[in-house]
Amino acid sequence: MAWVYILKGKRYYIGSTMNLKKRLQDHLRGNTHTTKRIGEWYLVWQKEFDNLSDARNAEVKIKKWKSRKMIEFLIEEKVNI
Repeated sequence: MAWVYILKGKRYYIGSTMNLKKRLQDHLRGNTHTTKRIGEWYLVWQKEFDNLSDARNAEVKIKKWKSRKMIEFLIEEKVNI
């Protein structure tokens, strides 16, 4: 199984992984270059996929939105990917 997830801190961070629990621990411990400079993060959304390729495709789709409002609609389940 693979996951797409969204973290919220001062901004949103969108990622994908095969091991969500380990990846979140990496973020929270500051082991991830992109998120360690921002401060605290909270998991606000996650979706499971059958494989990493599908998860990465969904991650790219969300990032292409380039819209905070669309990300918030996704979190609120007003839109789907």
